[in-house]
Amino acid sequence: MCRFDINQSADFAFIALGSLYAQSRDDQISHFDSVAKVLPTGGLYLLDWCVYFGLPISTKDTWKTQSGDIRVKTLYTGKLVNPTDQLFEESITLEVADGEVSGSYTGTDTKRLFYPQEFLLFLRHYTSFEFLGWWNNWSLDDPLPSPKAINRPIVLLRKS
Repeated sequence: MCRFDINQSADFAFIALGSLYAQSRDDQISHFDSVAKVLPTGGLYLLDWCVYFGLPISTKDTWKTQSGDIRVKTLYTGKLVNPTDQLFEESITLEVADGEVSGSYTGTDTKRLFYPQEFLLFLRHYTSFEFLGWWNNWSLDDPLPSPKAINRPIVLLRKS
């Protein structure tokens, strides 16, 4: 999603679960250029978990879900792979069993971490968007900074 062109406009754009996989500053600028072309003046852009308010720590999580005969085990790992360029690698593996048929599927992507001060500085010079605010854990009653643990922060921008 770093470079895209859509032949129609939208009033709202959204990135879910930190899935902005830009690997460089140029990728980030290209992404914001692409979104700016789609949104009309006043259009909103919501970024979910795309700005990092903590240190990039190695993480590992696993969970299982089932519906009828379909079972899915998910393994997520994340690690900092290049601190100078702020590159963080995420990997997700799905082990899927549907009755007697099973398979394992893995995807790995690297993204550049965006920190709050850096993000605000970026917006000061990238004038296509106005910063409206950021909140903790999808709660508009919990603006950042927050006395609570920061979990799944959202950022809201408006197209200038």
